[in-house]
Amino acid sequence: MNTIVGLDLGSLSLPGWHPRHNDGACIVRAYAVTHRDGVFLYDTGVGTGSDFIDEVYSPANIDLVDALGDAGIDERDVSAIANSHLHFDHCGQNHRLDAPIWVREAELEAATGEFYTVPEWAYISDSRRRLAAGNAIVAEGLTLIETPGHTPGHQSLLVDDVDGGRVVLGGQVCWSCAELVGSGPVDADAHDPTWIEAAYESVRRVRALAPATVWLAHDTSPCQL
Repeated sequence: MNTIVGLDLGSLSLPGWHPRHNDGACIVRAYAVTHRDGVFLYDTGVGTGSDFIDEVYSPANIDLVDALGDAGIDERDVSAIANSHLHFDHCGQNHRLDAPIWVREAELEAATGEFYTVPEWAYISDSRRRLAAGNAIVAEGLTLIETPGHTPGHQSLLVDDVDGGRVVLGGQVCWSCAELVGSGPVDADAHDPTWIEAAYESVRRVRALAPATVWLAHDTSPCQL
C-alpha cells in the first residue's frame, strides 16, 4: 500500500504584476509518497540564496529536510524525486538530497529561457537526471503523466494502490482545487497563449484518470472530481 503525505514548505508573497497577486500569500507544498522500495518525492519547494527571489517574492522558507523529518521521513530514504516543473518554487531544494530526479526534456529546454527560473536551482547533473517520456512508470504504482500547459514539460504523478483510491499529485496543472473541479485553468497560468489549449487538455487528462483525490502545489484542499 502506498501512502502520501503533504509537506508544507512555506509561502511566497506574490508581486503586483503576478496574475495571482490578489489571492494573497502563495503556499508552497511538496508531497512524499512512501512505497515498497522507498520514498518518492514530488517537488522540492523554494531554495535560498537568490537576491532576486528574496526581493521580489519575500519567501518564507521551510527547509525540505526539516519538513521530511517532521513527517517522520529520513531524507536518506528518499529514493527518487520528480519536479512537476522547473519554476523556482518547485525545484529550489533539489540540492538538499542526493536522489535521482525525474524531469521532461521539454522542461529542461524551457528552463534555459531568460527569467524562467533560477538556473542554479533548476540545474540537474547528468548523474542525477532521469528523463521521463509519455506515461513513465517510476516505481510500483507510481506513474508520471504528461500534463503540459502551465509549462511545456509539466508532469503530474499518478499514485495507485492508495487507501481510499488512486490519487493524482497535480503540481500546477491548476492553481486551485476550485478551478480543477470547475471551469479549469485560468489562461494567465499557461506558459504563454500558445499553451492554453494544452493546459485544458491536461486537466481533461487528469479528470479521465478518475482519481479519488487530486492534490495541488499551491492549495491545501483535497480535490474530489
